Amino acid sequence: MAESELAQLQDRQWEHDRAYHHDVHCLSKLDRLNHYVHHYSKYVGRLAHDHDEDRQREILTKTIADASIVTLAAANTLDLDLQTELEETFGVSPDTIEGWTDIVDNTDSEFDIVETRKWLFSRLAIPTGNMADGLESLDHLESVTVSELFDESLIEVLSFLLVASNHIDRDIVALIEDRWETIEEQAIR
Repeated sequence: MAESELAQLQDRQWEHDRAYHHDVHCLSKLDRLNHYVHHYSKYVGRLAHDHDEDRQREILTKTIADASIVTLAAANTLDLDLQTELEETFGVSPDTIEGWTDIVDNTDSEFDIVETRKWLFSRLAIPTGNMADGLESLDHLESVTVSELFDESLIEVLSFLLVASNHIDRDIVALIEDRWETIEEQAIR
């Protein structure tokens, strides 16, 4: 059986992180998760700002790419197979990102760029807050299952990113690949 497109992206993210983000890749799992939650918080803040429509499109596109990459990296940190988790969550098993987008985008309406930015802002804030709350609970030695909380939150985030990319008519895989290329070109090795 051929590997799903999502599994291929996770594999490629692992290789990218190992080669270009060694400073994060070598951290403990808990420190990496903390790092990723900071990224998500940054993205929520980025989406909170009103800009002219062209700037909003640029910010939204960059945020979808960046948050997708962080989602892949966080899933890899937790040894979370996103394809399997989505299959268990939605009860179907498309092998392509486009297939998953068709499944998760049940918004039944067209969003313009401003509506998409606002929609993604409000959606990303919830799992980001949940992940931050889970990590804070560990600081206070409270009983919490961070792995389960992250698993659920990452599936939510991925689903929201797929919907947002669909509403701005952008191929999320191409956005991710373009962002990897930019990062890799700018890297000092």
